[in-house]
Amino acid sequence: MSNGTHFKGPVDSKGGFTVDGETVVTSEGGVAEAALAANAVTTTKIKDGNVTAAKLATDAVETAKIKNGNVTLDKLSAEITPSHVVKFAGQHTTAGGDANETATVTGVLATDIVIATIEDNGTNNVTLLQAAAAANAVNFTLSANPGTDCIINYIVLRATMLQ
Repeated sequence: MSNGTHFKGPVDSKGGFTVDGETVVTSEGGVAEAALAANAVTTTKIKDGNVTAAKLATDAVETAKIKNGNVTLDKLSAEITPSHVVKFAGQHTTAGGDANETATVTGVLATDIVIATIEDNGTNNVTLLQAAAAANAVNFTLSANPGTDCIINYIVLRATMLQ
């Protein structure tokens, strides 16, 4: 048929059509899969809503095919949905003069959780006693005046809305 010839073949009672024993048009009026050329079906020929999850092959959707920012927390399974996410992380070098230090971190909420460690306890050899979130800040309480060379690493966690 692709060479321009015409063929009059048997048509079944429901409108199906076969050529040399192979169905070309199905009884339902659609083109049989065997009659379709490779790459014959285009996006515009697919009816809206007809590519369903059941029609996708296992492992058919790859990371590269997911639009950035489209796997959101509400799309994650309950088993892997985090209760908190890392909102801020950073490093603070102490100013010295007092056992209490504050790092300005714009956007931190007083309800956030802070995890902090001392990377370098400096020349005054201090320990970190407490780290707490405040509005736009992270407050650190150290065992003594840390001097100007104590380095504190911190992570600020924020509760997700899907708990």
